[in-house]
Amino acid sequence: MAYITCEVCGTYIDHNYNTTKIIGRYNSMALLCEWHHAVVSALIARHGTVNWRALGRATSQVQEEKPNVLTEPERWLDYDSVARLKELYEEEIVRDPTDWPPYESPNAKRAEEEEASDRYLFR
Repeated sequence: MAYITCEVCGTYIDHNYNTTKIIGRYNSMALLCEWHHAVVSALIARHGTVNWRALGRATSQVQEEKPNVLTEPERWLDYDSVARLKELYEEEIVRDPTDWPPYESPNAKRAEEEEASDRYLFR
């Protein structure tokens, strides 16, 4: 059985949960996990498009702040990762509205300088 990975978070999934056939970053159908399909669907309904770079950054921030189910069970029960990811995405698109990967950016020199501080890995 061949596994595929979510284009945003890189987790292994057994099949593509993108049932609505959302177009991904490079004009093909995006491979999404259940979590990211729910978020991307809501973002498209709100904005009409998705800034994939901002979504990747927001995802890494959510992963860092997500509570541990074993050590913080009370906090885990109240934690809504979909809502938090939407909040962080809104903050990210205000901070950096471009969706250019560093190697495709029209400002390649500036992108090379920022590459070390960029936590989003482009494929």
